[in-house]
Amino acid sequence: MRTRADGMLIFDDDMSDLIDKLLNIEGIKRVYITDKHKTWIRHVRDEGLRGGLEALSERQIAIIEALVFDRKSPLDVRADMELSVKEIRIEIRTIRSILLDAM
Repeated sequence: MRTRADGMLIFDDDMSDLIDKLLNIEGIKRVYITDKHKTWIRHVRDEGLRGGLEALSERQIAIIEALVFDRKSPLDVRADMELSVKEIRIEIRTIRSILLDAM
């Protein structure tokens, strides 16, 4: 694991592409756009990923929604949620760990 100059983590075994593909199945983004109350999670077909998503906190789900569906950068999410660099790093690391363990 490496760190960028701005303090954000770079994972050598980056799973974001896989997670992005699993989340971008047809209809999930549409459900997110029309009903922003986490109902999109029920539409994730992969049972493990769905279970991992259900285990996340509200803040962690909001981070995923901003990164995946709203296409914001981690730095934008950090600023929008008024998190420190350390806090966003911890949240992203925790999200990653929970989702990887679930898959």
